[in-house]
Amino acid sequence: MALNQLENSADILDAALDLLGQNTDGTSEVEYQVLRILNEAHREVMNVIGEDWLTIRKRPPGTFTLQPKIDVVAYLTNNSQLVTFDAAPTPSIDAHVKYWFFKVRGRDEVYRIATHDAAGTSASLDSRYVGDSANTADAFLFKLEYDLPASFDRFVGPLLVQHENRHEIDVIHIEALDRDWPLDFVSSGIPRAAGIVDDTTLRFSHYSDSRLYRVEFPYEEEVSTLTDSSSSYPQLHRKHYPILVYMIAGRLGRILNDDRAEKYENEGMALLALARRDNQKQQWAASRKFGLIQPRQDFIRRRRFPRISRYTDGWD
Repeated sequence: MALNQLENSADILDAALDLLGQNTDGTSEVEYQVLRILNEAHREVMNVIGEDWLTIRKRPPGTFTLQPKIDVVAYLTNNSQLVTFDAAPTPSIDAHVKYWFFKVRGRDEVYRIATHDAAGTSASLDSRYVGDSANTADAFLFKLEYDLPASFDRFVGPLLVQHENRHEIDVIHIEALDRDWPLDFVSSGIPRAAGIVDDTTLRFSHYSDSRLYRVEFPYEEEVSTLTDSSSSYPQLHRKHYPILVYMIAGRLGRILNDDRAEKYENEGMALLALARRDNQKQQWAASRKFGLIQPRQDFIRRRRFPRISRYTDGWD
């Protein structure tokens, strides 16, 4: 099969086997290895080299809907994890407040809700309550941590918000978020930053006070696992499928002690370099200013915003 006629994963596998003179009917001695090598090469191309491939950008982008805090009156006992509310807290979207944060007004400590059932009037904290026992503690619940999509792999830019003259939310290291926006100084407002807690969770620097906020985020999806099927497609643009053919042929060639292995590997790397350049060109080809040096920065049109205090909602 001509390399410009590749349509799917099955075609790529057959083309790689054919380059090495192997059978393409399933009887090749390396048949059991070729699919594994295809997936290794596919993940390496899409992830390891660090290229921002347009073909794995999620469209439309992901969104978070930030939920407002919930004011509660709580019954608390010193040295106990149990908290009882005067009425069941009802989030705007979530069914329960598990994993929300809990704070008694006038105290520094911030707790996490470890367990809570929908419509329940009691919950457990993530640690024992260290304050004085109280029958009518003025407290509130707020949500800082939100789940990332199951298909999420990595962000490809700042989060975007269109509220209160804010447009971007930077994603920073979680340790920097804890340092610059510690939980005991937590306040309401449009988040200034966010940090990745783990591979499924993002934490914001601020919580919503009384309304829902929409936050959009561009991200790359996880690389899919390919199969030996005409309905399986690599996440590269189809014109770049030959990269995978040569990468497979080079790696299989080494297993078979084929003296053409190095040649095929080099051809694959050369095609990959061209594909990366093509991908980058698509992102700036329509701009007349890409790479242009601006000698007078004050001539550049930018929207300017007041500087916002880190710990308060007011303007500096």
